Amino acid sequence: MDQQRQVALEEKARFLDSRLRMLRENLERTAQAMMELEIARNGVREMEKGNKEVMMNLGSGVMAKATIVSDNVVTPVGANYYAVLPYKKASDKIDKHILSARKNQDAINEEVKKVEKELVSLLKEARGQNV
Repeated sequence: MDQQRQVALEEKARFLDSRLRMLRENLERTAQAMMELEIARNGVREMEKGNKEVMMNLGSGVMAKATIVSDNVVTPVGANYYAVLPYKKASDKIDKHILSARKNQDAINEEVKKVEKELVSLLKEARGQNV
């Protein structure tokens, strides 16, 4: 393999490696968001059942027991906007966010597989083992 082709392959391998790291970071963020959404959904569902006492996160791991006095919750509706919604609508909205996050996670996983396959193929070619 000539020097120029070797340099091109190394450059592409660095690009693919960088892309793979970015995709894995996105997967991690998506998984974290899904976990937080599921916690929120479970909390809202408990309130729907009439459980008005909850543990409230005050930040930095500090929790306090709180009593819910409203039949509405502030819910993210997208694009950093929030709405005051009744429990059922809030739960439905959170379910939609979870479904969207799962679809995003699936798409990222598919892209990871493609990049990994391309990287393996590139490495084989670089070693002179054309696929």
